[in-house]
Amino acid sequence: MAAGGIGVLLKGLCEQLALRSHDVHVVGCYAISEAITDCLNGVQVHRLPGRFGWAGLILDRVSLYRKISKIAKEEAIDIIEAPDFEAPSALLPRQSRVRLVRLHGSHVYFSHERNVSPSRSISMLEKVALRQSDAWISVSNYTAQETKSLFGLVKSIHIVNNAAHVPKEAPRKSDYAQRRKIVFFGTLAEKKGVFSLVKAWRIFLTSHPGWRLNVIGRDGVYEKRSVREQMDEILGDASDTVNFMGSIPNEDLLLRLAEFDFAILPSFSETFAIAPMEAMALGVPVIGSVLSSGPELINHGLDGWLADPRDHEQMADLLSEVADDPVNRERVGRAGRAKVEKYLSHGAFVDKNIKVYRKLLADEAGLA
Repeated sequence: MAAGGIGVLLKGLCEQLALRSHDVHVVGCYAISEAITDCLNGVQVHRLPGRFGWAGLILDRVSLYRKISKIAKEEAIDIIEAPDFEAPSALLPRQSRVRLVRLHGSHVYFSHERNVSPSRSISMLEKVALRQSDAWISVSNYTAQETKSLFGLVKSIHIVNNAAHVPKEAPRKSDYAQRRKIVFFGTLAEKKGVFSLVKAWRIFLTSHPGWRLNVIGRDGVYEKRSVREQMDEILGDASDTVNFMGSIPNEDLLLRLAEFDFAILPSFSETFAIAPMEAMALGVPVIGSVLSSGPELINHGLDGWLADPRDHEQMADLLSEVADDPVNRERVGRAGRAKVEKYLSHGAFVDKNIKVYRKLLADEAGLA
């Protein structure tokens, strides 16, 4: 089962469904030589050997078809759910009461966001998978509307936002408000707004020379060059005010986040970002992005702030505003935590998904 943010969420969803006496199977293709089936926390996990390249696009889907067909012969399947990215469900016939696709960014979607041409073969598979589905769940309204436009979908789309773990107590202490430490965490990538951030940082330092920016995450590549090296070039003589901490395991990262005065995550595009929610869940004030799904997560000035990564001067002004008001900063941090705890926790995510599943099955049975 996947280990990324979405993977962790769906792993938890499957385990919770199993705890509630549902039979849950997870079927996927992996870089292994022989098929493996395990029962993990009540979930039947079927790992199939995966292939690479064009042949893999077809052969992996044939393997999924055969495995799911075998499961369907042994027990009735209510719902088959698959992600939109690269359309693993494209070749599946109707073997369940409901065919469902979860939208958290298809190949066509991300190609459109980057303004590059998508693969024709993958585009075709994604179009088939989405159009033959009975229903869709999207991680945000933004992603739903973009996907509807790109693929010509007509029916309404159910919205279930991503979620974050909320600790029972926020590990934040009052003295953190005076540490003059800001954090960015995530992959160092142009789409994450890191070049805009360091440009804004140089302006911010002219009036806030005692502050430090901590950058956590693995280096990326942009135009065939290291992103960190390009960030250093932009920083110039201000590079000694930025601490590049490299990649940190997620468990350690969540412990470290509470040390910082606030986080800034000015991405150009997110389907519905998990990183800001993770910080908010800890009570860490967050500057997010005004673009894409950012305004669906953060109400500017109430439970966070929204920067425009296209305007580094606006971002610098916002950094100053947040840095100069520790009392309001902590109030906003508490409001952000309360929001995630109430609406965007793992428990809320499970409950919302089950509600959608029940509605889809009731609609299929003509009971709605």
